[in-house]
This record gives sequence, structure tokens and C-alpha cells, in this order.
Amino acid sequence: MKFHKYYFGFYEHYEILDDNHVECVIKDTTSNKYYQKSYEFVQDKFSGICLTEIKWSIKDILIIILIVLSIPILIVMLYQSINIDVDETFEPTLILMLSILIHELGHSTALRLFGKKAVSYKFKFKWICPSIVCDTSEAYMLPNYEKIIVFYSGILFNIISCMILWRLNCLKECIPTLSFIMFNLLPIPLLETDGYNILRYGILRKYNHKKSKHA
Repeated sequence: MKFHKYYFGFYEHYEILDDNHVECVIKDTTSNKYYQKSYEFVQDKFSGICLTEIKWSIKDILIIILIVLSIPILIVMLYQSINIDVDETFEPTLILMLSILIHELGHSTALRLFGKKAVSYKFKFKWICPSIVCDTSEAYMLPNYEKIIVFYSGILFNIISCMILWRLNCLKECIPTLSFIMFNLLPIPLLETDGYNILRYGILRKYNHKKSKHA
């Protein structure tokens, strides 16, 4: 049984991620543009490039274990929140705004754990709420399992924040965040939800890089 392998290397001002010697993602560090090319193209274009195999690390394994454990915790919190009465004074907007900030912090933190960083932070209205959104384009240069971690990390941070409030008997305050989590898990292309990005980039491996004959 052959395992899927990834390789990474540099060539002048380019970064190259080799996906199992089949296709490659190339980043032009001068323009911050990404390209998807065949392995044969890279071998021809970047003659003599040395690509190093990316190995699984303890960090990868621990984070994936944490993600797996977060799923039943989320299910339990959702189940317990079903019968909670929400009175008319309950104001979810501020909670939802805070949830979005925590969510984006999760993406940014995951990128930094893998030696990458958010390309930029933008102020925009996300699902009618004003928020700061981080650009996760650098995840293109990560193996698929690390892409999934980056895209899920925002949800993971939301689950952790809800779990803390849950233990403080404040599960009612988690309802907007839990709704945000479930909506974000839906694979909606138009909104580029995390569920969509996990499905597209992490599982189906369908990239959206600019097509070009020249990298």
C-alpha cells in the first residue's frame, strides 16, 4: 500500500508544493500568486530543484485528535441547547460578532503553527455581521491534511469557547455560536464556508489557482 506523499522546495522566488509527484502548487513570492501545474512541468521548468518530503509530525497528530474529540462535544452541546428557552432580552448580535473574531483567530493560529501566516486581514460584513476576516491563501502551500486543519481550526476555536461557557453554565450564550458553527459546516460555494473549503481543497483537491502557461 502506497501512502500519499507531499514534497516542498524552493527555486529562486518560487515555492513549490509537490502533491504525490502528480500535480504541484507554485507560489510566486514576488506577486503572491498561485499556480497549479503538473509535476512534469515543474521538473522541466525548475531543473535541478530539490524537493523534500513533508513528514507527519506529532503536532499534526495531536491537532487531528483534538478535532476528532471536538465533534462529539459539539453534538452534545447542540443536543443540550435544544430545550433552552431564549427570552426577548437575549441579544445574539454581539455574541455572533465575537464568535467570528474567535473563528478568524483560529484560522490565523493554525497557519502560524504550520509556519505560514494570514496574507491580510480585511474588514467586511460576514453574514450581515461586521467582522475582520483573515486571508488563508497560504494554506494552498500545505498538504491536504494540514489544509483541513486550517479550515476547521476556526470552528475548533468556536467549539472550545462554547465548551468553556458550557462548563460555566452559560450554554444559552453559546446558541448564536453553535448556529454559526453549523451554518459554517455547510458546503456553500457562494459564501466560501469552511465546510466548502474542507470539501473542495482538502478532500476533493479542487484548487482555484490562476491558470497560466508560465509560472
